[in-house]
Parts: sequence; C-alpha cells; structure tokens
Amino acid sequence: MDAIRIDQDLTLRQPVAGDAAALFALVEGNRAHLRQWLPWVDSVRTLEDEERHVERMLAPDAESRELTFLVEYKGRVVGTIGLRGLTSASKAGEIGYWLAEDAQGKGIMTRSCEALLDYAFSRRGMHRMQIRAATGNARSRAIPDRLGFILEGVQREAELLYDHYVDLAVYGLLEGEWRGRRRGGDRGR
Repeated sequence: MDAIRIDQDLTLRQPVAGDAAALFALVEGNRAHLRQWLPWVDSVRTLEDEERHVERMLAPDAESRELTFLVEYKGRVVGTIGLRGLTSASKAGEIGYWLAEDAQGKGIMTRSCEALLDYAFSRRGMHRMQIRAATGNARSRAIPDRLGFILEGVQREAELLYDHYVDLAVYGLLEGEWRGRRRGGDRGR
C-alpha cells in the first residue's frame, strides 16, 4: 500500500528515499515543539540521521516493526503517523504520530488516525488498537478521546524524556467498538 487519500487536502503516503530532506527540515523547524513530548528528537541532528531513519522505514522487514506514513496536507509534509504491531499474533497494534506545530488545530491528525483505524481493522484484521500519550500532552490525548478510545490507565514514569520521566495515558479501542461507531455515523470529529 502506497497511499491513503483522506480528502482533497489530506493524504497519507509511505515515504521514499527522497523524503529525508523534507522530514529533516520539518524536524529542524519544529525541534523545540517536538522535544516537549518526543524522546527521539535529539537523535536527529543531521540530514544523514534522517536519511538513515528513512532507510529503516523502507527496509524489507520494516512492516513487521512499523508501517509509517508521511502526513501531507495541501501538498506539504506536516508530520508522520505509524502503525506498530500489525504482525502480532494477538492482532493488537499501536498508533503513534507527530505533527508540525503550524499544522495543529485543523483536525489533520484526528482524520489521519481515523483513516489508519479503518485500514488496521478492515484491511489488516486487527482486533485492538492503542494510543499512548504523555499525560500532560492535552492535544495528543484529545485525539483518542474524539475517536472513541477508552482511557485504560496510566503507565507511571513509562517514558524517559531526556532528563525526566513522563507518565503515559494508555487508550484502547476494539474493532467491534470502532465498527459500532462507524455504523452509528459517529466519525470522531
């Protein structure tokens, strides 16, 4: 699968080798914003770092680890979204995402998550999906709330964020719950 077209402005597409420069520029331009919540930002210091990351995303076995998409809004890459666990025996996966600061507040990531949930449940046969977000990250936590996920608990000091640990809120959604929302016309917006 190469792309998921959500609407005329929003597309999710798998990266290609030539995307490293645009991704690096996006990280570089949003470094302070992303560093508040994501532990990997300091490991992306050069274009070569990003090129190595894109190579890992494109490796033949990458889908067994994570299926990553670039989020394109109005023709510009504004973030990434990924699915982990697609090959798990329990059919339980996880969605992770990040978005440029200037792209927030437009429903981009909520619609992107919605499209990946449809893909994971209907095309990949997943049974359960989860999203984890730092308890203090209100914007990121609002997405699973809007999409009908259940807050299942908090993992205390679950992620090292540079010089301190943060608690992670864990949200879960079952395939039957998603199907029920979709039939009921609740699109999470």
